[in-house]
Amino acid sequence: MNYGIIVTSNTEASMTAVDFIRAAVSAEHKIHRVFFYGDGVLNSANNTPSATQKEWQKLSQTLQLELAICVTAATKRNLISRENPTSHSLIANRFTVSGLGQLADLAMHCDRVITFR
Repeated sequence: MNYGIIVTSNTEASMTAVDFIRAAVSAEHKIHRVFFYGDGVLNSANNTPSATQKEWQKLSQTLQLELAICVTAATKRNLISRENPTSHSLIANRFTVSGLGQLADLAMHCDRVITFR
């Protein structure tokens, strides 16, 4: 089974998503991409690193997993400057800035899409 993951929170639901991914991969399922939307983009904030952020980074490196954050949600939460939108200095390593096209791609290429709120 090929899963797509959407994370819309930076609370314990985010860590639940990490745990789900680990369990799915150990059961030989695939994870297409993780898309962070709404408050979920705060998982990528370089100015407030958390244990959860480190887990996301470790998971991304181990599984070669794409961690895509919504550019609009990141801009609204001041992770991307409106004046200099190409500067991503507030985004932690392993997180990439993308648009809703990545979310649509996720839905098209996965057997299941799961949202963690």
